[in-house]
Amino acid sequence: VRCPCCARMDVGKVVVSVHGDPAIWAVVSNEITQHLPASLRNVSWRLTTLSKERRVQCHVDCEFVLSEGNEPPVKLPDLYKKPYVHIIIVSCEDLEGYKLKVRPGLKALTDRFTEHNAEYVVLYIPPVIASRNRFDKVFSSRSRTFALIKSEINKDRCVKVEIHSDEPKGTVSWEEFLHKLRELLISSFEERCAIFDRSISKILANPISSPEEYL
Repeated sequence: VRCPCCARMDVGKVVVSVHGDPAIWAVVSNEITQHLPASLRNVSWRLTTLSKERRVQCHVDCEFVLSEGNEPPVKLPDLYKKPYVHIIIVSCEDLEGYKLKVRPGLKALTDRFTEHNAEYVVLYIPPVIASRNRFDKVFSSRSRTFALIKSEINKDRCVKVEIHSDEPKGTVSWEEFLHKLRELLISSFEERCAIFDRSISKILANPISSPEEYL
């Protein structure tokens, strides 16, 4: 029996859901998609099928889907239809802006994803500033804001990227974010394959039962 998670990666793209301001995603999406192929080449993960473990390696191609609105879904899609990873884009200048405008929606999303064991990463992108000179003045405030986000959510799921309007295009470092995305994709692959394997084992142990009740 072949795991549908692996089959899907051979014939189509892996869906990654993006939550946040569409205007910000429009600014950063090109750079992310340009750097992503190299980061997701020869991805390797554990695959257990009927108690036999092996390693699978392939190139992963992602399709980013912008989620409508910032409200968490009432019900997440079925296992093999839902996104492999959720990216939550956060943008605010200081602590006050975070507490008043960002915190409630962010907490609702992360709580829902945690409840459903969905993989997610919070991408903190402060508003673009005009120059390095002004950046020095607001650096402390942004650092405190990001520190609070990490403490309230999960520091291992939060990444910060600074963008400056006077820097040449392509100089922003996405290495930490791309590494985290790769890590979460692998975790999601392994978890789905494990769930599929458990379902197959139940079906084989109870051949008279309807397969639908296990999937």
